[in-house]
Amino acid sequence: MVRLYNGRVSFVKRIARKESPLELLALALCVGVVVIVAFFLNGGQHGLYADDWVYKFFGSGLAQETWTPQQGGVTYRVLAVWLAPIVASALPEYEISVRIGIIGLHLLNVILLAWLAMRLTDARWTAFVAGALFLIPLFAYESLLWFSAGIFYLIPLLLLLLGFHALLSCHSLKRQIYLPALALIAWSAMLLFIESGLLVPLLIAPMSWMVKRRGIAPERRAWLGTVTVFYLIAGAYLWFALRGSAVIAVHGETAFDPLLIVTQRLPQVAESVGGYFAEWLARGVFADAFEFGVREWLATSWFWILAILLVIGCWISAREIAKSETRELENREFPNSLALCVLGIAWFVLALAPVLFIQGLGVSSRVMYFPSAGLALGAAGLLSWVVEKLGAWRIVGARIILVGIIIFVFVNALAMAGLLRVYQLRYEQDMTQLDALRGALHELPEGRTWLMAHALDQSPVRTLFGRATKLNRLLYGLFDIPWAAEPALWLAYRSERIEMIDKDDQGNVRISDIEFNTDHSVNALVFRGLTKQQTVPVTRLLAFTYRGEKLYWLDPLLLFENENASPLEIQLPLAQTIGGAPLREAKLGLEKE
Repeated sequence: MVRLYNGRVSFVKRIARKESPLELLALALCVGVVVIVAFFLNGGQHGLYADDWVYKFFGSGLAQETWTPQQGGVTYRVLAVWLAPIVASALPEYEISVRIGIIGLHLLNVILLAWLAMRLTDARWTAFVAGALFLIPLFAYESLLWFSAGIFYLIPLLLLLLGFHALLSCHSLKRQIYLPALALIAWSAMLLFIESGLLVPLLIAPMSWMVKRRGIAPERRAWLGTVTVFYLIAGAYLWFALRGSAVIAVHGETAFDPLLIVTQRLPQVAESVGGYFAEWLARGVFADAFEFGVREWLATSWFWILAILLVIGCWISAREIAKSETRELENREFPNSLALCVLGIAWFVLALAPVLFIQGLGVSSRVMYFPSAGLALGAAGLLSWVVEKLGAWRIVGARIILVGIIIFVFVNALAMAGLLRVYQLRYEQDMTQLDALRGALHELPEGRTWLMAHALDQSPVRTLFGRATKLNRLLYGLFDIPWAAEPALWLAYRSERIEMIDKDDQGNVRISDIEFNTDHSVNALVFRGLTKQQTVPVTRLLAFTYRGEKLYWLDPLLLFENENASPLEIQLPLAQTIGGAPLREAKLGLEKE
């Protein structure tokens, strides 16, 4: 193959072959079975969770004004905030089509990531490993199981990868100016979804060097100019839009002081990452999720059929891949394997780096979607280097690694199925509690009403799991996150006259002060939650709990300032006048500041 680069001719020798139809069918069968096992337990449907309710409300037409991304000062993540209500409006009625779309986006990211590994190393085996390791990104489960998180993270990773491929394909700026333009548009749009990929485009420089080592030189002016213009746009976006956004205010102010970042934020984020990964080890979340997924799938009639299909597909694809890759493994080196490993580590670090600049922000599952792509590339590069160093045993080693990866992917799929089941049970319990509330409160009282949910039974997994498990506290209950409960109630009652009492980050009600009338009777309670402080008249407060599959109105409230003090008894008139549910007293602490 003859190519013209920088006025000279380079001859690139490549082993060209076409994949056999049998290999493609076998690989498609394996991927299909793994995807079904991971994401379609009990049909794969789980309804809405957390922010899904917010976007469901915005997409319902019940908002007081025509909602646009700019309403309320929203100038950040505009594309995601615009698209999320459209998707949420289809939930849960058309959830299966939305789920197929989200999984399809992820599979497209898997293909583009594997192709990127192929372009950087010219090794199909490495590409296969990278794609397989990213197929079930267990640490980033929220992006694939939580619909609104999927909108915010799946599409921007797709745009990031498209930008890389466009620039690596540009060999003449004069004739292919459209490629850097496409990359610039893709990366700029990526920022309007999420900031996780902000620093990852810097890796186009080592990527260009890796490709050049193979004798294919991307146009330097193309990628250098694209990166420069992109960061000019990104700088303006960060300064004028994101710096003062509400999402930053919730977690804390931005931190651009280098000393503060090195001495405080870096150790905090490192501790957060270490703690997050530790949660998945030993008898942590991973073990419980895997056990739960196995138990749930074994209870179905489809599991053994899928398992047999997976074994058949793996056997055929492994045989075909091993046969076709024998020549590659015997007759060539992997010059970019270690470089790919280092690149993957750099990708992981750069994808997490934006967290450093926001005080109070830690690492969560959805944040791990971008870094997981880097982990897949890094692991693929490391394994390729190991195979290269095996010498005469490299073919045997490569086949053993392939078998190990297949087992790893299937185990991850079953663990992901367990996490999916947690989402399903969480939604079912949320709907049970919401239906119980609507059964007791048929219509809203006149005037504004504050609703306080206290000490609800929030253990959806414990009954089916048979013991205490970290899976129970993996997801918040609907009434533990007021910004989600309020839109759910507005949709149910078709009114915005109801407001939820905000809670702390552990889902607990915090009363910080009491306001009295001149006759020393209680006039209002002051609640301090995660995002706001609320002063609520006791005549407009309606408190409830849900225990033992039954809803209770809470009346009276017994407030204790300390263990030795006598409680202050507060009557809540609304609970008495509405009826519809039995009354039950509640004990709460008074935490004066």
